[in-house]
Amino acid sequence: MTETIGRLIIIGLAWAGIGYQLYQYSRIQIPLRKAAFFNNKGAQAGVLIVLLILMYSLSLQPLDWIVVLSATLLIYLSQLNKGFTKSGVIPYEIGTALRAMFSKEYPFEQTTDWVMSEEAESLTFQFNSRQSAGFEKELTFDRRNKEAVLNKLSEENIKVKISEETKTVK
Repeated sequence: MTETIGRLIIIGLAWAGIGYQLYQYSRIQIPLRKAAFFNNKGAQAGVLIVLLILMYSLSLQPLDWIVVLSATLLIYLSQLNKGFTKSGVIPYEIGTALRAMFSKEYPFEQTTDWVMSEEAESLTFQFNSRQSAGFEKELTFDRRNKEAVLNKLSEENIKVKISEETKTVK
């Protein structure tokens, strides 16, 4: 009985987290590079197929299936809710896995020292936040989003330095 209650608590917590992730995801205007990959329907289908095969081969009970699917959905959604929102930026957080899942939004007006470096397939932006001084945040976007990202930063009156280490690739 206590195992069932424990599983139900885990499911409840997972779905509360899923609700939070969906709320953040709905606010994303320009997703980060990894988030764009995980938003791909093929990647989603692949993850689901592998997960179902694993759960079937482990002969899990129905309640355990729900626990696994809830936790997986929570982790999967935590990869999608990163990028630019209307009023700020949600970067990947460095630290514990839980902290990385529930990244917080930094309003544009509380960010400083933006630096861009260009690589073959990606753009990397680094910035500092007045909320957490000393911890540099990093964002990586696909090159095809370069114009949209720079336009968004321009709209917010953010000056971006271009890194001298930038590799120019055409």
